[in-house]
Amino acid sequence: MWMQSWRNATAQVVVAFERNKEPYSWQTLTVQDGVRRARAWSPVKLIAFVPPDVRPGDRVSVKLENKRDLVYIDDLRMRWITAVWP
Repeated sequence: MWMQSWRNATAQVVVAFERNKEPYSWQTLTVQDGVRRARAWSPVKLIAFVPPDVRPGDRVSVKLENKRDLVYIDDLRMRWITAVWP
């Protein structure tokens, strides 16, 4: 993640689960929790948990929300890991 100014510390990475176009679960990471300085690329990682009531057909999205100056995200990757219980 890269941001123009530290004023962007309110930007958030959001993982949201939706059903029928309505979000029912979301998890966020505020940029200030992952980025240490402005005008430099910083890796940011958010580990989100799949809600227990997720169903086939639900939508999961990952996005960057910000209401101030520019914040950039590059090489966005999402990995779904399914736990296998013994």
